[in-house]
Amino acid sequence: MADVDLASLAAAHGAVGAVLGVAQHGDRAVATAGVSRAGGPPVERSTRFLIASVVKALVATTVAADVEDGQLDHTTEVVELIPSFGHAGVSVDHLLTHTSGLPDRWPPMDDDAGALERFVDGLAEEAVHAAPGERYGYSNAGYATLGRLLEVVHGAPFEAVLHRRLLGPLGLRASFRAADVPARLLAQGHGFDAVHREHGPAVPPSDRVRCRRPARASWPRSTTCSRSVSSIWLRAGASRPVDRSVRPVRSPR
Repeated sequence: MADVDLASLAAAHGAVGAVLGVAQHGDRAVATAGVSRAGGPPVERSTRFLIASVVKALVATTVAADVEDGQLDHTTEVVELIPSFGHAGVSVDHLLTHTSGLPDRWPPMDDDAGALERFVDGLAEEAVHAAPGERYGYSNAGYATLGRLLEVVHGAPFEAVLHRRLLGPLGLRASFRAADVPARLLAQGHGFDAVHREHGPAVPPSDRVRCRRPARASWPRSTTCSRSVSSIWLRAGASRPVDRSVRPVRSPR
């Protein structure tokens, strides 16, 4: 870590702030640089960073565990468990693989116990862009629906299910909700503007920044429900026909 100039690396990539941790053979080293938000306090070891769409991998893994335990089936249609969802034919597998036809809607900032239920119920009014299984289209709404399915199956809030089924057994004790972290300790995401997209100056996030719920995630890979992503176009709002040569993996690898 002594050889890592994190401040220079952050500046080279237009990052407002950064933290780097390395653990090896029981030893840990942490380096910090920059500020937690433009004009804000410096990044410290205790600064919390939101993992955004990485949560999708956690959601998919939790759903996969429920499939293995027989609490869910990948072919189960959402309306069987949530009749108010309204979109017949959309299965758990469609949600996992971004082939549900649901639009890429962002869940609201609401942080109360009924937030996911209200959002998913509201999807009944949304028009789909394709029939289930016909097209790939990255959908935050789809993963929010998976989060709501977990609530229904387990009879508990999404956060409680995630901790009980995944985070707790993995020993991830530092996991947090943005609503539970003091503002001074919470780093805020930044992006690049259109002019300086290539390593340009970072700009503050827009009002669309969301910091909760299982909606934003990188592509998940689980032991029971996964699909090759080689033919998936993940650019926001885009979709493309499903490659019928690609098949889901349904057994441990």
